[in-house]
Amino acid sequence: MCGWVVPPVIEGFSFPTGGLPQGTRTRVVCGVSSGDPPLSIGWLKDGAPIPGHLPVNITALDSYSSLLSISSVDSEHTGEYTCVASNPAAVARYSSKLQVKGSKSGDYEEVRDRMYTKIYSNGSLLLQNVKEDREGFYLCQAHNGIGNGIGKVLQLKVNSSPYFADQPRTVTVKKGDTALLTCRIHGDTPISVRWFKQGKIPLTPATNYRVNLRQELTPDGVVVGELQIAGTEASDSGVYFCKASNLYGEEQQLVQLTVQEPPEKPSELKAFAVTSRSVNLQWAHQTGDPTDVTKYIVQYKEAGAGTWKQQELSGQVRGALVEGLKPATKYVMRVAAEGPAGRSGPSTELRITTEPQRPAGPPLNLSVRPVSSTKLLVSWSPPVAHLRHGDIQGYHVGYKEISAVNSNYNMTAVTGDGEDGTGELLLTGLAKYTRYTLVVQAYNQVGRGPLSEPVSAQTLEDAPDAPPEALRCAALSSQSIQISWQPPPAPHCNGIIQGYKLIYDTQDPAPGSPGDIKVMVSSPQSLLVSWLPPPQPNGVITKYTLYTRVVDGQSELNHGKRNIPHDKTFFESKNLQQHVEYQFWVTASTRVGEGPSSRVVSQVPTNRVPARIVSFGQIIRKPWHEPISLPCVAVGAPRREWQKNEALVRPSGDNDIEVLETGELVIARLARTDSDNYTCHVENSAGSDRIHYSLIVQVPPSPPMLYVTSATSNSVSLHWKPGDSGAAPILGYTLYYKKAQQDTQEVTLSRRTSSFELKGLACGSTYAISLSAFNKLGASQPSPALPVRTQGQYPGVPAPSAFLQPNSTSVTLRLHVWPDNELPPPELVRRGHFSKAFYTDVRVMIPLLVAIVSIFIAATALVFCHRTRQARTMKETLDNQQNAEAQRERYYATIHKVALQASNDKIPETSEDISPYATFQLSDPNSTLLHSFMYHEQAMQEQGCASVPPQAARPPHPIPCSGDHRCNVNVTVQCSKGRRARRRSSRKTDAETDDSDSDPEQITSSYAYQGTHSSTSSDISPMSEAKSLPRRGGRARWLGPGVKQPLRPSLSIAETAFRGERPELSEAECDIDTLKKLKLGIRSTLWSRPGSQNPHSDYSIAV
Repeated sequence: MCGWVVPPVIEGFSFPTGGLPQGTRTRVVCGVSSGDPPLSIGWLKDGAPIPGHLPVNITALDSYSSLLSISSVDSEHTGEYTCVASNPAAVARYSSKLQVKGSKSGDYEEVRDRMYTKIYSNGSLLLQNVKEDREGFYLCQAHNGIGNGIGKVLQLKVNSSPYFADQPRTVTVKKGDTALLTCRIHGDTPISVRWFKQGKIPLTPATNYRVNLRQELTPDGVVVGELQIAGTEASDSGVYFCKASNLYGEEQQLVQLTVQEPPEKPSELKAFAVTSRSVNLQWAHQTGDPTDVTKYIVQYKEAGAGTWKQQELSGQVRGALVEGLKPATKYVMRVAAEGPAGRSGPSTELRITTEPQRPAGPPLNLSVRPVSSTKLLVSWSPPVAHLRHGDIQGYHVGYKEISAVNSNYNMTAVTGDGEDGTGELLLTGLAKYTRYTLVVQAYNQVGRGPLSEPVSAQTLEDAPDAPPEALRCAALSSQSIQISWQPPPAPHCNGIIQGYKLIYDTQDPAPGSPGDIKVMVSSPQSLLVSWLPPPQPNGVITKYTLYTRVVDGQSELNHGKRNIPHDKTFFESKNLQQHVEYQFWVTASTRVGEGPSSRVVSQVPTNRVPARIVSFGQIIRKPWHEPISLPCVAVGAPRREWQKNEALVRPSGDNDIEVLETGELVIARLARTDSDNYTCHVENSAGSDRIHYSLIVQVPPSPPMLYVTSATSNSVSLHWKPGDSGAAPILGYTLYYKKAQQDTQEVTLSRRTSSFELKGLACGSTYAISLSAFNKLGASQPSPALPVRTQGQYPGVPAPSAFLQPNSTSVTLRLHVWPDNELPPPELVRRGHFSKAFYTDVRVMIPLLVAIVSIFIAATALVFCHRTRQARTMKETLDNQQNAEAQRERYYATIHKVALQASNDKIPETSEDISPYATFQLSDPNSTLLHSFMYHEQAMQEQGCASVPPQAARPPHPIPCSGDHRCNVNVTVQCSKGRRARRRSSRKTDAETDDSDSDPEQITSSYAYQGTHSSTSSDISPMSEAKSLPRRGGRARWLGPGVKQPLRPSLSIAETAFRGERPELSEAECDIDTLKKLKLGIRSTLWSRPGSQNPHSDYSIAV
């Protein structure tokens, strides 16, 4: 087969010369004389596809010719018709002109309205798509029936577009020569000529230096265009187009250029008829001229080898037979072409493998060993490599018993080449305790090789495979039987018999008859019989026996039976006679034997096949959540419908109901709501049928109804009514009971019980009791919990006289007289002392020890503080007493009067008018450093007791003192007429001082204290040893008259107001009372310590 495609060549054709008269018929045939398929043939008119409206018929006579026919030529048919034939190699064209002559009735012919010719009502003539045949004189005549008509002659001249009169041609040059391509163009000048390669690439000297263009006009008006290509190359070969154009159109012509060069390398090298020793090669070679190739050289070698072998062939062939090859060997082959210009390059290498032959050597290292009494393990190695003659596909292992004389080997095929080491085969099903001879042979895709040397092996012993023979039984008594037998035959002993085992059992009855049977017409010559298995199989069904009887009227023509496998319940009897009655019945068989037959059904085959259902309706019980399939196999190609309780079943996604094309109704996941009656209805034009299924979906039961019958102190009697069993037998009940704050306990009860007494309960307690039922599908939800209280109350209290019986050394408790109120207390016996010593109780001793230690620490602190305070008080009392006696007179010295801003009253000048506690001998206020009083804008009370300053007075600002710094403190002193002075939280107003005999005068003094520094004044300080005590806790506290408090140094003294609880004392009484207190060493109860948190603290000053 050659890969070169021959270009098409068109046989010449022509229309009649001189033209055809209008209205005649004509036809031409375009035939392709040479050229390889596939061919495509078409027609053009004036270089364009023939318009569809033009009445021209084109018919394909065969794949190589086309017929163009015109039934009635007209002027519009005038033109040049071109046949175009093409295949993958090239495109060929051939043209011929058709000229249509005018009417012979005169010089002019009538112009009618037709395609491309339009005559308007106003007399205008429109000519479209004008060709050269329209050129000439046109006469327009007009007449109205009166007189002679009028007319006018017009001349139409048609300008011609370029066209080519010559046929396309092929130019052949040798490689390196100059190619000259020419084209002759007809038409109106001026004409422009351009050249294109492949119809797209323009050729000009500017784009290709090897190109030269020429154009000239011949005397006969033909334009000749030339294309010169210097130094042609193989790439210059191809199709060139000469495109001519003028003012009226353009046309192009194809010129084929072929450049001869050394032959191309062959291609498409293929192998045909590969055998074990030879191969037939074929290839394709594209050459422009067959003389370009003088011979072909075929080269081949084994894959991996380095030396090429070659074979030379004539240049006219495209194939070669290479012989002398090795079987099953890989070869590399290639082909080269050689011609006058030299040898081409080799073709693409082709790799082939020669066909194999049967192996020439047997497998090696054959060995056999027994595995069991019926198995032998065979192993071997592959044959020698150079004798395999191909890929080993497998092995045949043959075996036979040694005792079998002149018998053939039983061959077993084993796939695999065994290249991984050894091949193995486990022979099974062999005779027990038997010696075998074994052989192995290899095979490939061609056939089998020689057998190996035989090897023998023997299977192991095993139990006998035949029972004892001549078994006899004889009754010796009503309860004993004598049994005797003979040993099994020797070939079936499988070894040495070592004993016997006697097995006996009662005999099973035969199976019952099939549940039902029916027969129906499945085709005009076939009957289909179906049946149900026996309701009482009495064992495992091993087969069914179908009996057939042919009846013609009252006589039986034929009968027969056939065995049906146990897993099939239908049979189709074919090739039956029509209009003959056939009767059927069926029996079931077990290992015991054949059971009774079903009822007899009969049917006559007919041409009509009514719709009948092969399946049987039945009651089906199925657990929930499982899939189910309800078959509805029918004959007669009927239309099926499934109904659920007379409602049409449609596929639904809720419970995955689906009706298959076979008619089965499939429910993917059963639910309780699927329990219902299902009907399959089939119907066709010959009849209808239906079957019914009763589907019962088994679900877990519903909770039972639980009741409490009675209750005692330690038991509860229960009764219940079972709920819905869920279409499955209830297997039992589970009773749950639970006491408050305890775990739930369970009791499993029998399914046959409907009442139960729950014992062992605590008296006087409340229990929550519920009950659930369970079947094979699961347990129900527990019933609603019932609260049940057992009988019993708290024990009563017996009379002491009845309960206790004392004597001189013991007391007897009469427990039996204790009223238990049906709730007997538990017995408790304790011997020995009931209570234990308090000191053994840790909860008592720890708090007691902590309290004792705390009291001891507090007492020690109190004693220490008391002694320290007493010592200080004694010393201060003595000092105050001495100062009071020595300087009493000085307290009453006259003081300088100081003008007050708050009042216009004057200070009395006599000693009788001066209050003893407001009378001081003061030095210059500016030089006073210690214990000096400075009067600032305050009036003195005439009776000697300073009143509290009004609220309008400036509040005090206590300043702490430390070290050598000086502290000025505003102090308001008031004589208190009561036995105890009390600190006020706020100052008295003027209205509160109106209770005295006279208006009190206020005095504000500045008191400076510098620690232990003495005064620089010449006056003796009346309170050189007195120190203020800060108030504890920052609060003013009343102290009783008898409470003594040690004096403590203070760094700040705040303003303090004195208020008496009794009527004011007179001057003498005030003085006497003060002196008594100083002499007796009684301290004022108004000494206080400033609080650490409150900077505005009040202090009491004893004077």
